[in-house]
Amino acid sequence: MSVALKLIQTIPSLSRAFSITQVSEGYSAHEKMIIGFKNSEPVMLRLFPLTDLEMKREEFTILKQLKKLKVNVPEPIDIGTLEGRGYTLYSFIKGAAAQSALRTGNGTFNYQMGVDAGRELKQIHQIKASSGRGAWSKRALDKHERYVKSFRECEIKINGEEQILSFIEQKKTCLDGIANYLQHDDYHPGNIIVENGQLKGVIDFNIDWGDPIHDFYKVALFTSEQSIAFSRGQIHGYFEGESNVTPQFWERYALYAAMAIFSSIVWAARFTPEEVPEMKKRVERIIDEHKGFEDTVPSWYRN
Repeated sequence: MSVALKLIQTIPSLSRAFSITQVSEGYSAHEKMIIGFKNSEPVMLRLFPLTDLEMKREEFTILKQLKKLKVNVPEPIDIGTLEGRGYTLYSFIKGAAAQSALRTGNGTFNYQMGVDAGRELKQIHQIKASSGRGAWSKRALDKHERYVKSFRECEIKINGEEQILSFIEQKKTCLDGIANYLQHDDYHPGNIIVENGQLKGVIDFNIDWGDPIHDFYKVALFTSEQSIAFSRGQIHGYFEGESNVTPQFWERYALYAAMAIFSSIVWAARFTPEEVPEMKKRVERIIDEHKGFEDTVPSWYRN
């Protein structure tokens, strides 16, 4: 008997389940299923190793807080263990990933979706971390150094890498004194659900704590590649207007984009080696957009 079927028999809220649909999208190793009911809304079941239980308990608690703040996230229903694995139950947000809508939307439509996504991200960043998380600057830079070490060991070369590392060294002090706030840590159109042009919810949190601006590094890596209009809208929506986007934002945006060049190559080499050539093209695009990081504002935004 599958774990899903045992859960259905064990958890009262699943006792009237009518269908189980496996979900295969995304890079997560966690097993995901949509549990359907005849006369009520479906729920999302996730199964994960017990080693992730503490992290998932934190996520469950944080999403409860976000729901109270009226943020469009899945409703936490239950969390527990069964048969040597952990599980969570969340409400299922109907709709499609925003990246699908971006393929057919015009510039105005995509821009407005981006504005909505930026405003939603700002709402997520309302929650400040409790004490004891450690300084963001130290955690971010230590992690970067580990990625650089791994990058050198994997023997993949990027044009201008020493210039990029020099830029990071010059700009790293802009992280000093930044407070720790909730980060989604994987904020991009694939994790934003829309329906009929309306933002319905944000899913698949990789919860971390630190500089809220760090959540924009996926704009550099992925979102600007999918839609410049959406990317501009996300930034404008977050800051409530283009005139409020500061040079300090772009300095940190560029710093995180530069750091992501090394971490993204290492991640691809470790987990999806077949995608290394594509990731290399992606980071080379970022380098070009910043003129070898002589400019903090990318060319796609300036134009």
